[in-house]
Amino acid sequence: ADALAIARHARLGGDRALASTMLVAASQVALTRFDPAEALRLLDEALALDDTAAARLERSRVHTMEGNFAEANEWLTYKPRPGYSIDP
Repeated sequence: ADALAIARHARLGGDRALASTMLVAASQVALTRFDPAEALRLLDEALALDDTAAARLERSRVHTMEGNFAEANEWLTYKPRPGYSIDP
């Protein structure tokens, strides 16, 4: 199945985590097609839905492939969203 189609249906169904995961998968396909700009766009969408380590790592990988090492490092640094707390 097409990762973008699954992402669209997951988003419509309210499953933000699945949509994000599928957008990360779609970004990897974009990279195999030598389209880092599209990969980054898809990763932006994925991160807006669910800020996961996998999405951040993939975004860092795209920046590394483009030789943008400072930006790659920035995406490897975890920054909690405002209002987020690990305390119960």
